[in-house]
Amino acid sequence: MEKYLLSSANDKSQQRYNEHAERALESSGEWLLAEDKFRDWTNREAQFLWISGGPGTGKSYLSSIAIKHIKTLYPQDSKHPNRTSVAYFYVKEDDEELQSLSSILKSLAYQISEVDSVYRNYVVSMLNRPDSVVTPRKIWHNLFLEFYKSRDLPNATLIVLDGLDEAPSQTLKELFLLLDDGYDDTRSLARLSLAFFSRPEVSEYFEPKLRRALSTVEIGEKNESDIALFVKKHVTEITVVRETMRLKSKAAAVRLAREIRDKVMMKADGMFFKVVLIMNQLRDKERVSAVFDSIEDAPPQLEAMIARIFERLTSNEDINRDDLRELLLLISFAKRPLLIAEIYAGLKARTGQAYDALESRLRGRFASLFRLITKWSQNEGRDTHEEAPPETTIADSDTFDIDDFPLEENDEEQQDDDYALSKTETQTKEFEPEDGLSKETLIRFYSTEVRFAHASIRDFVVKPILSDLTCSAASMGIALDPKTAELHMVLLCLETVSKSNPRTWKDGLTLRSYAASHLADHLMSLNPSVLGTNEKYQVLQRLLEVFFYEDGLKKLISVMLMEANKMLHQFFIDRSFADSIRTHWLKQANKDCCSQNELDWIARAIQSRREFFRPLAVEASKMWLIKEGDGDLPFVDRTKLFYIWLIYLFLKMVSHSVFSFHILRSLYWRRVLNWRLGMLEGSVDTTVTDLKCVW
Repeated sequence: MEKYLLSSANDKSQQRYNEHAERALESSGEWLLAEDKFRDWTNREAQFLWISGGPGTGKSYLSSIAIKHIKTLYPQDSKHPNRTSVAYFYVKEDDEELQSLSSILKSLAYQISEVDSVYRNYVVSMLNRPDSVVTPRKIWHNLFLEFYKSRDLPNATLIVLDGLDEAPSQTLKELFLLLDDGYDDTRSLARLSLAFFSRPEVSEYFEPKLRRALSTVEIGEKNESDIALFVKKHVTEITVVRETMRLKSKAAAVRLAREIRDKVMMKADGMFFKVVLIMNQLRDKERVSAVFDSIEDAPPQLEAMIARIFERLTSNEDINRDDLRELLLLISFAKRPLLIAEIYAGLKARTGQAYDALESRLRGRFASLFRLITKWSQNEGRDTHEEAPPETTIADSDTFDIDDFPLEENDEEQQDDDYALSKTETQTKEFEPEDGLSKETLIRFYSTEVRFAHASIRDFVVKPILSDLTCSAASMGIALDPKTAELHMVLLCLETVSKSNPRTWKDGLTLRSYAASHLADHLMSLNPSVLGTNEKYQVLQRLLEVFFYEDGLKKLISVMLMEANKMLHQFFIDRSFADSIRTHWLKQANKDCCSQNELDWIARAIQSRREFFRPLAVEASKMWLIKEGDGDLPFVDRTKLFYIWLIYLFLKMVSHSVFSFHILRSLYWRRVLNWRLGMLEGSVDTTVTDLKCVW
C-alpha cells in the first residue's frame, strides 16, 4: 500500500488540514453544522454535498470544521465497531502534487484503509495487480466503486475535498465524470458520500446525474457570524486599543474597539480572508487615525488574490478577453445593477453577434467575479445559488440523438406566438424572442441582476493598485479608464435609442429601459475636456441623430415612454441636462463634421433651450395628430396622452401665458370626437388645421 498509494501529497494535505483546524476559532462554523443539507449528508441520506462560496469566504476553515465534526460523529479508530470512515484532501493551486487526480484518489484510499480493516484487505488484494491503479479511472473503479457500489457491505465512507477550484480544468472534468459514475440511487443510505468546498465556477463541470443528486449550501452572507467572532477576538489585540485601555480607561478602550469592529465589518464584503488581512494590518498601528486609514485601504494581498482570479481567466484560450473587458465595463459603470438581458444586449451591440455562453460563464467561470440575484418579486431578491423556482433552473445537459428528435415544421412559428413581452417592457404590441431564446430563458434573463461579488473586484479593474505589472489589471488587458468608460456608456445609450423600433418591440433583449432611465446621468458624468476631437465628434453626431432628425426623434419619444416621469423631468423641469448638451457638446460643431442644416439648428439651440427642444415637440405633435392606420384609436391609446404632455411641457417653456394643459386636453377630445364622426381620416387639410390650433 505504501508503494502504490502513499505519497508526499497525502502528508501535505494532512498538514493543510491541521493548520486550518488549529486556526479555526471555537464556535465558528456552527451555522454550517446546523444546515439541514449538511446534516442529511453526515447521516448519509444525501450522497453529494457542495459548499459553494466566493474567494476569501473561509471555505478551507469551514472544511476543517466539517471534517472535525464528522470525525466526532464517526470515531476513526480501527478497533471501534463503527464501520464509517472519513477521508479528505486539500487541493492547492501552486503545488502540482496537490492537483493530481491520481494523487487525490490514492490518498483518499490510503486514509480509508488505515481505519477500515475490511476495506484495507480489499485494497491489498487489488494492488496485487499493479495495473489496477495506473489511471484515475481505474483507481476510482477498482478501489471505490467495486467496493462501495457493487458489494453489499455495511462499510461506508464520507469524503471531503477542499479547493477544487484551484485544480486544472482537465482534473475537474475527469473528477466530475467519475463522480457521475459513482451516483447510486438504489440505497436509502449512501455508502460512498462526498462533500466538496469550492468557488461557484466549478459548477460548469458538473455532469447531469451529479447535478440532479447534488445538495448545495451557498455560503453567501452566512459566514458573517464567523467574521464577527474573529474580529471580536482580535480587536482587543490592536496596539492602540491596548494603549487606550492602559492610558485612559476600559470604557474608552471598549468604545474604540467597537468603532474599529463596526468599520471592519462594513468593509468585509463577506470575505473572511479580507478581514484577516485588515486585522493583521491594524495590529501594530501606533495612531488611531492610522488604524482607520488602513481599514479603508485594500490590503495588497487581497489585490494579489483577485489578480490570480483574473490571471486564470485571461490565460484561458476559450475566454474572449474583449468580451470579458466589455462585461466588466458594463457592470462597473452602470448606474444601477444590470439584468442579464441588458448585458446580453450590450455585449451584442459590440460585435453584432450574440454572446451565447453569457449565462453559463456568469454561473460558471466568472462566478467568483459576479453574483446573480433573481428578483422573484418586486420586494424580494435572492441569490440564484440558493433555492430557485423551477423556471430559473438551468436545464441539465443530457445528451440526445440529433437524428432522433421530433421537429414539427410549424414549431418555430407556434413558438413565436407563445411569447409576450415581459411586464418590464410596457406599452407594447407583439414580441418575438431574440436569437431563438426560449420563454423560460427570457423570463430568467429579465428577472436576474448581475453584480460584482465583492466591491474590491471593481476597484481592481477600475483603479489598479498593484505596482507589479505582471499581475495588474493593465498588464492583463482588463483595466478600465473611467473617462473612456463613461464615453462608452454614453455612446451605447445613444446607439440603443437610435436603433430602437418606435412601432414594434421585436428587438427582444435590449438596453432600452436602461438607456431611457440613465442616458442623462451618463452624459452629465462625461467631461468633454478630457476627450479627443474625434471622441467629441462621435458624441455630437449621436446627439444630432437623436435630437434633430425626424427618425431619431420618433425613436427617442418611443423610448421616453418607458421612463416617462423621469425623462420628462430631465428634459423640461431640470435645466442641467439640456444646458449640458448645449454648452458642452453642440459648441463642438463645425463645418468639418456637420451639415449646414445641422449648423443652423445648433446655432439656434445654443442660444435658446426651447429651440433645442422644438424639433422634439414638433415630432410629438405629428405623432399625436396623424392617424397611423385603422388600429390607431386615440380615445384608448395612452401614448397619445403622452404626446400631449410633451407638447404641453414645451409650450410652458415657450410662454408663461394662460395656455394650459386643459386647452390641449380639449383639443384631444376634439380629435376623438372628429374621429368618431368619421371626419378625421388622416387627410392633410384636417391635420394642418389641428396643427395650427396647437401652435
